[in-house]
Amino acid sequence: MLANFDDVDADHPYASDIAAVADLEIFKGTGEGFQPNELATREQIASVLVRAFDLAFVEENQVIFEDERSVHESHLDDVRVLASQEIARPDESTYFNPKNEITREDFASLLQRTFESVEKDDQSDELEALIEDIEDFAEPFKEGIEAAEEAGFKKTGGYVPEMGYHYINEDIDIYESPNALVYGYVDGELQLVGVEWISFGEDAESPVPGEPLQYNESNGNYDRHYYLVDNPDGQFAKFNPNVELPVVDEVSALDTETIEVTFTDEEAVEVELDEELEEGEETVTFEHEGLVFEDIELEEPVSVSVATNDLKTSAVAFTLSENAAQSDVSVTDADLSVDIYEA
Repeated sequence: MLANFDDVDADHPYASDIAAVADLEIFKGTGEGFQPNELATREQIASVLVRAFDLAFVEENQVIFEDERSVHESHLDDVRVLASQEIARPDESTYFNPKNEITREDFASLLQRTFESVEKDDQSDELEALIEDIEDFAEPFKEGIEAAEEAGFKKTGGYVPEMGYHYINEDIDIYESPNALVYGYVDGELQLVGVEWISFGEDAESPVPGEPLQYNESNGNYDRHYYLVDNPDGQFAKFNPNVELPVVDEVSALDTETIEVTFTDEEAVEVELDEELEEGEETVTFEHEGLVFEDIELEEPVSVSVATNDLKTSAVAFTLSENAAQSDVSVTDADLSVDIYEA
């Protein structure tokens, strides 16, 4: 490639280096040779960085410098690439100063920002591949909680607001796949809303590029979520405001202190009340797994039959002779004692 530069011969002390970067088309010369002793300008270095790191234009980050018209046409696209990648930052100055000779500190800054941008792009590619793997991993568990349990995932704790129910399989290596599934309510339906990587009790390198594990004070673990449903806070955020609280389908009073609650897509559960129900009540407020459900309508108004002294009663028939004397009758099955006197 030195043949392209008539001002660099084979005896030049940096001939091999110049030939190497020319062969990679990182340096293309000025049109008047390589000019090895000349200082480079900012626009020339912009092109060098774009070629060396194969940088691409980020359309959604398009910015324009006020002195863009003074940029040579051979470097204009490259200057725009640096700006869109936030390597050349117009927030520091609205001018790029393309013809200025570049200083060592200026070049160091541009180079470091380029490294950061490339690393971010590499992580983005890794992340994209990881997300595809997550979607494949999660697919069979979208059928429901039963599929998760059959695969060895066990329910841990109650329903966490803006998360859901957690099902964990501690035998899974987090560097192979997520070891937790999260089921929550979206649009009134219980569904797989996310997955989670949990490191139990110790900090660890995150299996997710650019997304470190977060410390969970409540259990002392380190974790990272990924939501399969839309999350306005970001798919890797800890919470998701789109995940709703459990939806109550039906509530029935079993007695004055106990109700039976059925949540959508879940089995019925019995819930002990803090306060007894009263005759005719049509709604109930109760707490379940740390969540409070207020003024939930009962299937039927409360009907309470309470015997004297609040005793449990059953139908008992007594046949007394006309001359029956005072008698003590004990009804064990009915769990009460009754004194009977002759009328």
